[in-house]
Amino acid sequence: MATTADSFRNLFSVFSHRKTQPDGGQAPIKLPQSFRNRVLLTYDALYEGSLPDMKNPNAVGYANKFIEDLHKRLQIVVGRPSLSGAAVKDRYGDLQEFVLRCPSDELFDLLEISFQVSATFQIMPDKNIFVDMLNQIFEVDGLPYRVTPHITRKVSPEEQRQLGIGNLMLHGNLIETMSNPMVIAVSDEATYELAIQPALAALERPNFDGALEEFLAALSAHRHGQYGEAVTGVTRSCESTLKLIAKEQKIDIDEKQGSIKALADRIHEKLNIDPKFNQGPQLLGSIRNEYAHGQGDNRREATHAVSEYAITQAAGYITFVTRYT
Repeated sequence: MATTADSFRNLFSVFSHRKTQPDGGQAPIKLPQSFRNRVLLTYDALYEGSLPDMKNPNAVGYANKFIEDLHKRLQIVVGRPSLSGAAVKDRYGDLQEFVLRCPSDELFDLLEISFQVSATFQIMPDKNIFVDMLNQIFEVDGLPYRVTPHITRKVSPEEQRQLGIGNLMLHGNLIETMSNPMVIAVSDEATYELAIQPALAALERPNFDGALEEFLAALSAHRHGQYGEAVTGVTRSCESTLKLIAKEQKIDIDEKQGSIKALADRIHEKLNIDPKFNQGPQLLGSIRNEYAHGQGDNRREATHAVSEYAITQAAGYITFVTRYT
């Protein structure tokens, strides 16, 4: 469960603080004024409560709290008391001017932070509807960026006694945010939609929370240029998935056996999966050993390409193997 420290740490995981390109993080392209205008008008409508799919009769009074929290978080991220540097009368005016004149990467920070603030749920009951709206704006202006979905899970009654900060009630169910929306380059979108998103969906099944958290942590490491950690994380998520499948299907395994290939062999045998498909886990284990666990001269530096390959390999295999259960 998220803590106050986690929330503060997430502030510095936004677009401008991530390595979004293989060469170490290039600034995004110059944004046309039409894009800034559309973003401003959309947030104006959200603030005013005039978006049809975002109307919440219980949201009275939360709009100002949303603006206040968004403004404070952005101040911390960009390191400026006045976001825009313009002569304005209040925080909302400062945010409006900020949207119209800030650097491109800082505007992307605003988009991401708007999904993190404390009053977001009250004025944005379904974050993914707003994600779709922002993505339509990116498409209309022909910009090579998209916003990823909001990923959640239902918290079981057993876990509710140990709840921390960062959870909310939705239609009587307790919901935990696993991953807030983020801005990604379109060059990453095909990989996300064809490989990563199906794997995340597969890991949303009951009792697979640990494997999902490991996969999401690996994605975060990759976005921050921590490629060795990303390789280790997705391989660990793959191992956790296989162990959870074994438990779910009542397949006896040796937890101390160590080799991900041996684990996959056992699962494939019991689920009648063609043995050729255990090459995926075997390859992941080899990549992890060479790029993440090796020592001295035996260890090679994981690159963006190696990390991306490991993530897509793990995602494809997780999607594949969970379809047999």
